[in-house]
Amino acid sequence: ADAILVQTQEQEAILRQRDWSYVGIIRNPVDVRRFGQWENAYDQRQGCLWIGRYDRHHKRPHSLVRLAQLCPNIPFTAIINPGDRAIEAEIRANRPTNLKLIPYVPASKMPTYFSEHRLFLSTGSPEHEGFPNVFLEAAAAGTPIVSQYDFDSFLSRSGCGVVSGEDFPGAAELVQQLHG
Repeated sequence: ADAILVQTQEQEAILRQRDWSYVGIIRNPVDVRRFGQWENAYDQRQGCLWIGRYDRHHKRPHSLVRLAQLCPNIPFTAIINPGDRAIEAEIRANRPTNLKLIPYVPASKMPTYFSEHRLFLSTGSPEHEGFPNVFLEAAAAGTPIVSQYDFDSFLSRSGCGVVSGEDFPGAAELVQQLHG
């Protein structure tokens, strides 16, 4: 290959350590006009939004369930696409009452979901995915982010959210504080 294109500065650094002479970064696109026209004022928003699929490694819905259990007074909405059927059965069996599961939402409706929710929760793993487009969409919609990881240092650089790490009680406290 003459060049390798990556999504994040972290991926670029890894390849440069391996002596790749040309590595380019292609940033994720998001049409801020679609997300920037907030339908609801922030004080009218409720709940915490999560987006992913039924899997064990990428989006990690088990972490969502655990955080929803730790925050029983906050409504959680999970837009959760098909994936591993065994994991879907586990999530459905352990779902707390404050967690609503929505199987699919077309891309055209995503701005509405972001504008209806007070927070966006990310439980994704940087070991298994690149930069999440949903960070850009949440930021464009004015929806603060609580994430277990700071992909490409986006949250620390932009101020669009906070990082909890794998500390579930700490993450639950952040969700509760930001939800208000």
